[in-house]
Amino acid sequence: MDESALTWILIELEEPVIGESSAVCNFNLLSTALDGFSFRIEPDTDGNLECAYVNVVEGTPSDIDQAGMDALRRIPVYPGKDTTISWLSPGTTYTAVYVAKDKEGKLGEIRHSEITTASIDFEGDATCEVSLKEITETKAVFDCVFGEGTQKVQYYYSEKQYYDESNFLYSLKVNSYTYITSDGEIQFEGLNAETDYVFGFCPVDENGMPGKCIITEASTKGFVFDGNPQANVSVEILSCKKSDIYGYTLIYELTPNEHVSKFFTMVYCDDTNYITENSFIQGCLSGSYNGYSEKTQISGYDGKGEFAGNNSYIWVFAIDTDGKFLPISKTPVEETFE
Repeated sequence: MDESALTWILIELEEPVIGESSAVCNFNLLSTALDGFSFRIEPDTDGNLECAYVNVVEGTPSDIDQAGMDALRRIPVYPGKDTTISWLSPGTTYTAVYVAKDKEGKLGEIRHSEITTASIDFEGDATCEVSLKEITETKAVFDCVFGEGTQKVQYYYSEKQYYDESNFLYSLKVNSYTYITSDGEIQFEGLNAETDYVFGFCPVDENGMPGKCIITEASTKGFVFDGNPQANVSVEILSCKKSDIYGYTLIYELTPNEHVSKFFTMVYCDDTNYITENSFIQGCLSGSYNGYSEKTQISGYDGKGEFAGNNSYIWVFAIDTDGKFLPISKTPVEETFE
C-alpha cells in the first residue's frame, strides 16, 4: 500500500478508547493547492508514536469528537511520510482531525487543525508563453515556452458560444487532465470547422500552485471545396420499401468515376437536425464513416421511418485524386413499392 496517498478503507477496531494513551503527534501542513493540501505527521518526542488516524471534514465541525471517531475508520498515516489529499474544493476551509496511536495500540486525544485550500483566483509565480502556430478546420496548435519554476502547463478549451469565465477557469486550473511538462507544442484536435474557440493555458509550479493563466481566442477555418469539377459519384436508389419489421429498408448504389480517390456516404433526414455538413466531413476525415474507392452497394434499415417521406437525402462527400474536396451531393430518397 502506498503510504503517501490517503485512501479511505474500513479497518476492524473494537470500541476504541480515546485518551487512553499519552501519545501525541503534530500535524505539519506542507503546502496547499486548489484541490487539496500536503501534510506530514511528525512523531512525538518520546518515540512512542506508531501512527495517526486522520479524517478531513469541510468547515469547522461542531462535533470534533465524532470526526475523531470517524478518523479511526481511515487508514493509518505514519510519521515522517508526506501525504497528499487532492479531491477538495478551491477556497474552502477544512478541518483535519487526527488521533495518535502508540506502539501498544492505545489511542491519544483527538486533535484538529484547520486548512484553507487556495482560491481559484490565486496566481502564483509560475509563468509560460504561448503563441498560435497553426490552425486548420479541425485542429489548433500552439507553441509553449515554460518560465522559471514552472513544472507543467495545463490546457483547456471551449467553444466561444459556451464560454463562461468562472467555469472555464475552474476547469482549466482544477479539472484539467491535459498538460505538458516541458517546452513544446500543445495540440487541440477534433475541433469544428468555422467555429470561434477560447483556449486556456495554466502554468503550475512544483507545489501544484497555478500561476497567471493565459486566455486567447481563435477561429478554425472553413473547408475549401476546390476539387476537380469532373470528379463525380453517381447515386442510384435500388429500393426503399416499407417493412413490418424494420420500418423502412433502403438499398442504393454508388459509382465513382476515375477522378475520385475516395468517397463517404450517409442518409440524413432534414427533420432530425442532428448533423451539419461540417460535422459530417469531420466525421469522414476522422474515420467515423467508412470510406470507399470503388463501386459500392449500401443497404440499411430505419426503424423510425425517416428514410422516406421526411425530406431524407443520401449525402455523398468525395475527395478527388489530388486530395481536394468536392461539395457534398444530396440525393432525395423516395419510397417505392413492389
